[in-house]
Amino acid sequence: MLFLADLTCVCLGFAFSWALIIGERLNTEFAVFTAENAAVIMLLLALTGAYSRIWRYAQMKYYLPIAFAVAVSALACFSLNKLSGFPYHTLHIVSNPNGHQRLMYVFIVFAVITSIACIVGIRMVYRTLYEIRKGIHTHQEHTEEKRTLIVGAGQACWLLLAEIQNTECEYSVVGVVDDDADKVGRNIQGVNVYGPIEKIKDVVKKTAAEVIVIAIPSADRDTKKRIVRLCNETGLEVKIIPEIYNIVDNNKIISQVRKINTEDLLGREPVSLDVKESAELIKGKTVMVTGGGGSIGSELCRQIIGYNPKLLLIVDISENNAYEIQQEIYTNYGIGAPMTVHISSVRDFNKMEVLFERYRPSLVFHAAAHKHVPLMENDPEEALKNNIAGTYNIAYLADKYEVDRFLLISSDKAVNPTNVMGATKRFCEMLVQYFNKKSQHTEYCAVRFGNVLGSNGSVIPLFNKLIEQKKDLPVTHPEITRYFMTIPEAVSLVLRAGAMAKGGEIFVLDMGEPVKIDDLARNLIRLHGYIPDKDIKIKYVGLRPGEKLYEELLMSDNLESTKHGKIFIESTGRIDGEKLMSCYEKMCACAGNNDSEGSVSALADAVPTFHRAKAQTK
Repeated sequence: MLFLADLTCVCLGFAFSWALIIGERLNTEFAVFTAENAAVIMLLLALTGAYSRIWRYAQMKYYLPIAFAVAVSALACFSLNKLSGFPYHTLHIVSNPNGHQRLMYVFIVFAVITSIACIVGIRMVYRTLYEIRKGIHTHQEHTEEKRTLIVGAGQACWLLLAEIQNTECEYSVVGVVDDDADKVGRNIQGVNVYGPIEKIKDVVKKTAAEVIVIAIPSADRDTKKRIVRLCNETGLEVKIIPEIYNIVDNNKIISQVRKINTEDLLGREPVSLDVKESAELIKGKTVMVTGGGGSIGSELCRQIIGYNPKLLLIVDISENNAYEIQQEIYTNYGIGAPMTVHISSVRDFNKMEVLFERYRPSLVFHAAAHKHVPLMENDPEEALKNNIAGTYNIAYLADKYEVDRFLLISSDKAVNPTNVMGATKRFCEMLVQYFNKKSQHTEYCAVRFGNVLGSNGSVIPLFNKLIEQKKDLPVTHPEITRYFMTIPEAVSLVLRAGAMAKGGEIFVLDMGEPVKIDDLARNLIRLHGYIPDKDIKIKYVGLRPGEKLYEELLMSDNLESTKHGKIFIESTGRIDGEKLMSCYEKMCACAGNNDSEGSVSALADAVPTFHRAKAQTK
């Protein structure tokens, strides 16, 4: 249809030009002239892609080659006429005074008229009609379209607007907000730019916006945190375009718009770690991960398998967790992935020895542990059996079977512990240092960090679940704070520390500023489109058994820097091995007899910094 429309325009263009310049009636000579030249012109139009584009989505830059093709084809036709000595149907024209020049004018007028008719008159009218039809259709069939406010008037906004205008989607942009004074008061693709962002509440009222999309993918975390806070205060649903290095395709921005997540909310830069040394640590080696189905353990497995180990040995007591990470790895790396899974507890010394003897691992990442503070307060003997005795078993076997490197996953709760779980982790750190001094083959180290986002038992998944049910959020204390990092960050640190280890270190990560759980809860409520203390309330329930207001990452201020600016090594005192083993035997005896009070007492004797806290009220 477009070809026929263009052909009609070409014929009418020649007719108008012929009548205007030559002044003759349209006759047989004109018909032959038009047929010969139209064939050349239509061929050139086809070669320039005039009929291969979807013109309903075309931008202005696509019209220019068509206009250029018409002009060039007109010049080519005139040149062909001239080279052929001018055929009989034009010979009588050029033989007259100024006839050659008159024929040239015919082609010039034709080029101008036809360019306007073909390009502006057909394609743009077609696109306009499509837009009108689309608007009517959208109004009738897609009434769920939301009035959208975009934050950021940069390149990402321009791409997003172009895609929204050419795609049937849920967004109808009613305004853009930006801090740049040069942009405020102007418009981008016909959409008004307001500002500054500090006044976004006023802009929301003015535009009657229903949803906000933050389109500043290059913003640093402090800027993003400020913008997220301001957007949350509007009470609207807030979405965001991912960081610039996470954008998959610049031509499909809409599909990458997502909800604000807790990583955006925390407003801290992720710790970037060089993976080269981690890859060299893993490649071609047999690597054992205890607790491999847990939050940290499973991410360890994901990253380790990507570094081409000889074999990944996953050990976990939970068959469901182990099965999930096994199937995930099979899905991503194929059924032939170098991996084996064993269901067993680190408490079972004999089974662990079978695995060490059979597979002879070069590296051991010990992530298996009980981690829930209140539960371990209720059954302290179980924390001793699993965390302490389990760690001893794996550390002992690592030495016996000459493992190259053993790495313990520790916790910030090990610092001046006020709960059983934290105290067991501190004792495990002491075990690591004891075995490092004792062993002639194995390098032992520990990595200590704070809470990880999305881990099993993390407060954030709990809050999200309660918000979905519109239930009150339980916060233990209005001033309670915690350090946070992502699971991939934590595991990257573990692997990097493993590569840096020389034996006996307790690695500590600079995790930035702690986050108030109360602020986190309120922001999560806003992210779900609710108002804190109105739609969903914060309920202060008091500190739980063993819980403290502020977690610490360091035992002292004696820190040694490493070549990675965010990783430090804690300097600790000497370990009395004889006393440590005596305490270990006493704890095992109490735990074996299920003596809760005796277990706590023995743990307090073993860890001088342990001062058990009791439950507190708000």
